[in-house]
Amino acid sequence: MDAKITKKRLNILLSYDWIKIILTAVAVILVWSLLFTMTATRVTQAQAFTIFNYTGTSASSRFSAYADLAGNGKVFSYDILEVTPTDITISSEYSETLLQTRISTGEGDALFAANVNEGVETEYSRPDGTTFHPTYLEQFLYGYFSAAEDLGNGDGTGGYFEDMAEYLNVYYRGDYAAGVADEEKIEADFLDRIDRLNDKRFKTSAEKRAGFEQEKERLEGQRQALISFLDYLDKGYVELQQTTLYLQDASGNAVERTGYFSINLCPNEDTMGNLKNDVYYTRTVTNEETGTETRVSTAEDVCLVLLNLAEDRYKYARFEGLRFVNYLIETYCTELQEA
Repeated sequence: MDAKITKKRLNILLSYDWIKIILTAVAVILVWSLLFTMTATRVTQAQAFTIFNYTGTSASSRFSAYADLAGNGKVFSYDILEVTPTDITISSEYSETLLQTRISTGEGDALFAANVNEGVETEYSRPDGTTFHPTYLEQFLYGYFSAAEDLGNGDGTGGYFEDMAEYLNVYYRGDYAAGVADEEKIEADFLDRIDRLNDKRFKTSAEKRAGFEQEKERLEGQRQALISFLDYLDKGYVELQQTTLYLQDASGNAVERTGYFSINLCPNEDTMGNLKNDVYYTRTVTNEETGTETRVSTAEDVCLVLLNLAEDRYKYARFEGLRFVNYLIETYCTELQEA
């Protein structure tokens, strides 16, 4: 049998079978793509940390650089695989739609919003009939109150901080401040979690042992974060921002809610004013001698709202946000830099 490949035979093959060849190639590509998708490690809600910049503040290039904080081991734990800074003000026409979409799908961990109302045209009403212009922070909270963490009593007790202390006490023998880790409990819960969540990063015994060491570091990082933040709060570097909201219950009755739902990162410009290198707004300053008005950039009263949007199975990562807060304080606090 003459099986020699000739130009003529090759032309005949391509003329009649080219469709089969293309379909076969496409099928191979699809199979490989599907195989890669099924076996790849997907980033979960717990492993992604999303930071929003809200209306009223502008974001600098350093805000965009938050993406580089993932995996550096200095800010977040090993479990944060992706940090996504999102400036919703880039597209003012669709900013609220963008934010609503993200939050409705459970995406979001922290949000910058200024507690100032300069330039706000929206007008809200109080139960007594008087009206007011909300701050940008209040404007966000009116729309997404249920998404914001309750920060307790204003002094680092109650709410989020109490929950964090209770979470840590489970792994530090009832006293996270003492710092004596219960390694058996840490390992048992770690192995149970990676099994429940089918975490493909930890399959072999060696990978699980390495993961256990990382898990101890994650918990120790959160323990240190809580201790450090409470110290910074006590020293006045930052404050918990009190906000009063006029809401409605299910029957439409007016309900006044006063609480602490954000952290004021810059209550004092002398201490935290350089936060404006990341996020800022502009305000008018009048020279008392000349009466000249100028616009200046400032971060005074820029607050950070910690969001609680993750599904219950991913709540173990709820307290990564405090590590981000401490990063901002430790980066910009003048008293810490001088120490």
